[in-house]
Amino acid sequence: MGMLNNVSGDNWTEVAQSRQRQVPRRIAYALVGCSAVGLVHSPALGLIFFICIAVSQFIDGQAWRALADRATDSFSTTWYVKASVAQACFVYGLIPLGLWGADNAGVKLLGALWLTGALLHVTMHHFRHQDVWLYSSIPHLIVFSTLPLWSFVRGEIDLLGLALGLFGILLYMLHMLTAFKTVRTAAIQQEEARLDAEGQRQDAVRANEAKSSFLATMSHEIRTPLNGVIGTAELLRQQHLSRPCNDYAETIHTSSLLLLDLLNDVLDISKIEAGEVEIEFQPFDVGEVARRITNLHTPKALEKGIDLDVQIDRNLHRQRLGDQHRLTQILQNAVSNAIKFTEQGSVTIRMASTGQDGWLSVTIDDTGIGMDESQIEKAMKPFVQADASITRQYGGTGLGLPIISGLIEAMGGEFSIQSTPQRGTQVSIVLPFKEDHSDLKSPIPALIAPEPQEKVAELRVLVVDDNQVNRMVVTAFLAQAGAASVQAESGEMAVELTTTQDFDLVLMDIAMPGMDGVEAMKQIRHTLQGRSPLMIANTAHAMRHELDTYLREGFDGYLTKPITRENLHSLLQELANGQSPGGQEDGQLTIN
Repeated sequence: MGMLNNVSGDNWTEVAQSRQRQVPRRIAYALVGCSAVGLVHSPALGLIFFICIAVSQFIDGQAWRALADRATDSFSTTWYVKASVAQACFVYGLIPLGLWGADNAGVKLLGALWLTGALLHVTMHHFRHQDVWLYSSIPHLIVFSTLPLWSFVRGEIDLLGLALGLFGILLYMLHMLTAFKTVRTAAIQQEEARLDAEGQRQDAVRANEAKSSFLATMSHEIRTPLNGVIGTAELLRQQHLSRPCNDYAETIHTSSLLLLDLLNDVLDISKIEAGEVEIEFQPFDVGEVARRITNLHTPKALEKGIDLDVQIDRNLHRQRLGDQHRLTQILQNAVSNAIKFTEQGSVTIRMASTGQDGWLSVTIDDTGIGMDESQIEKAMKPFVQADASITRQYGGTGLGLPIISGLIEAMGGEFSIQSTPQRGTQVSIVLPFKEDHSDLKSPIPALIAPEPQEKVAELRVLVVDDNQVNRMVVTAFLAQAGAASVQAESGEMAVELTTTQDFDLVLMDIAMPGMDGVEAMKQIRHTLQGRSPLMIANTAHAMRHELDTYLREGFDGYLTKPITRENLHSLLQELANGQSPGGQEDGQLTIN
């Protein structure tokens, strides 16, 4: 019987709450049974039975109250409730005893069925807790065994009938025990399956966290040297080189930008799969997005000799509430795919407003190679191309359509593809970007930042980075803008320089040995108090939650690596014009 105490506090609480919920039902059944006893014998006997049962249920409720309230699950309390269960079930068994005492065979049968139902009830409700099942079943079984003995004493059955009756009860008890074990085994297996599923879920969560951590680390490690490659290539392109050398610099620059696009795609698909895509709803101009896409992709279309046409419905209200950056990203992927897989003909972008709801509708039609249904299904899977030959001929990662689909789903939009091999593809996009009839809150920045004004030359900038190549690139960009700069290779040096020299702007690298960028920023702000310069995080940690953390820690904004000349000059222009820069990420500038 030692196993009777192997029940956790949570299990006792579960049983206690279950028994309390069943009290009204048990009282109702008792009222019916006691009424039957009153009809068979006398109303007084039925009333006495009902009073006994009501008192018994009250005692049982009081015994279980502490456990139901999670007040205690001590040894003495649990044994007290076990005894309470036994007395409650025994008193409840008075009803079938009263019914069995009638002379009518039908009433006797009712009493027997009452007990079998009670046994079935305790088995179904307490199969998870073997000790509670035993203490509630034993009283019923004792009463059950009493029935044929009572009939034998009254001379209603002979010795053989008594033996057969007891044998039948024994068989029933064995059946109930088998049923209990079967149900309990199934419950244990179900619980094990649940725990296994929960374990797998937690493993998946840990794996996802590990993947996110890995991607964040790799993003930083790749962006740091990529910053040097792209920056140096930009500087080379601006030199008076020979034609072959200029072509080499252009190739390096283009290839490094393609590598950056690949890195961003991998990060985006990981965010989509993890459900961590952040969507903003801000006013923006659809026409501006269309212009950007046109400017971005027209050179490639002209190179291939195909037409790129953008058609905006004249009834389309251009000002919308939505995520301009994500819309641009979606269209950039869709149009890039259309141009990539079209060798002759045209790519047409149509923008319109849907019917009653007024959502933004965009379709991209091309006359390219097209796909069949099976190829479309493959293309919707990350890192899978519609056909192996496509990878060899056109290249790419196979992330375009999964990113488009994932972003549209995250925004609550609709996405579909219709395609015919050798005839072309139509991508249909509907986004819940409704009309915005208010004025835009801030101007939309141009694709290329304006040339710095004379005020930029008055700026003094501290460039803090432990990587010499990165310092060289940023310093060269600043020199082209006319801004004076000083270099610091560590957080400690940055703190020291700001105490001896005045700066308008500090471009602070984050991941540095010794004092990192966040700590250096806080030290500078603490030392200079209200005289602190504008602090911009210059970081290769480009995950959204990391960038948000830098802003919360006290940075005025951020520049994600690789830094381009246009991005940096836009930042300087804002500062020179007295504006407060916000985050600048992959060429997208926002103004707080």
